[in-house]
Amino acid sequence: MMKARALSSIVVIVIAFTLIVPLLTAPSSQADEMVQEAIPLPRVDELHKFNLTPPGFVSFVYEQWYLAINHGDVMTILQAKREGDTFENSTWDYTMNIHHDVGGVLYITQFMMTFIKFKVGGEEIGSALYCEDFVLTNTTLRYEGERPAFYCNMTYLGVDIYHGEGVSSKVDITLSHHLTFDWNRTDVKVEAIIGLSDTVLYDGEWNEIEDGESFAVEVIYSMALGCPGVVDGPLVPTSYSNTTLEYNITQDNGVPLTVSKMNMLDDFVIGNSTGTTDSISYSWVEHHTQTWVAHGFPGLIYKDTQWVHSDPEVSVLHDRAWAWEEDEGGTTLFRYVDPLVFAALVAVIVVAIVSVIVWKRKRAA
Repeated sequence: MMKARALSSIVVIVIAFTLIVPLLTAPSSQADEMVQEAIPLPRVDELHKFNLTPPGFVSFVYEQWYLAINHGDVMTILQAKREGDTFENSTWDYTMNIHHDVGGVLYITQFMMTFIKFKVGGEEIGSALYCEDFVLTNTTLRYEGERPAFYCNMTYLGVDIYHGEGVSSKVDITLSHHLTFDWNRTDVKVEAIIGLSDTVLYDGEWNEIEDGESFAVEVIYSMALGCPGVVDGPLVPTSYSNTTLEYNITQDNGVPLTVSKMNMLDDFVIGNSTGTTDSISYSWVEHHTQTWVAHGFPGLIYKDTQWVHSDPEVSVLHDRAWAWEEDEGGTTLFRYVDPLVFAALVAVIVVAIVSVIVWKRKRAA
């Protein structure tokens, strides 16, 4: 059930990246068949559970809410869960997993939002997703032209950006997904809508900053590509820069194939009560055991900026989709497995992210 609290003053930040996961393309002999057949509707399963102790987890899962979208042999999972040693210190997370085959080998591309950061003068205030509540909503599948599509919103209400500091300042974050499906392609647009109606920012003396003072917001993500059962741990990116990240493999015939690719976009729009302004964002990519990605939005004005908007898309290329009623072709694992079980599998891909990843503000001397 949606919460009644309105998001009256918002900053809208669309996750500005393109993530491409190519798989094997459909044989050309199927072209005429594709033209004449309607693209089959994917299957969407929703699960909402409480108080779980799944295998492979060291902390308690208080709540788990997810959608699993099966379209042919590709499974996309949009998941949020609340876990921690105690309920008071538990945090929510956001994970998008894409499970896909390349040449009969299972790959898992994982993209996560890990925390947010506010930059005010020389202060950096960051927090994991300590929040009051979480809501997931989605529309029914429908056709947009020839392509099946639907929307899914994942809303984190009352994220406490000064958790444990004795002051109250909250943001609401909605990740709005628009998913569309084709025979050999799945697109996911993700908009991060950050509500600032209950947000208060402080200086180093714990005084509220002045109206009109400049600040920036950074959204911190992590990304990994794994090949469970074949390669231990995450794969090393083939190349990366502050705006790109790419994983390639060489096929048996010697032809290179991009398995996963991310591009960060650098343009966004700042909006306030008088209109909109085009601006330029910044990003950085660092790879250690896994890859960390930051997308920053500078030049925001305290109590003036209402929203920020840029344009994201996740594109997945895959084998030709088949209708749900057809033979599964050995995909039972993808259809019915609980994502928490998959999470234990994915744990071999990525280094566990500590749930409390917080930049503590610098206290005045």
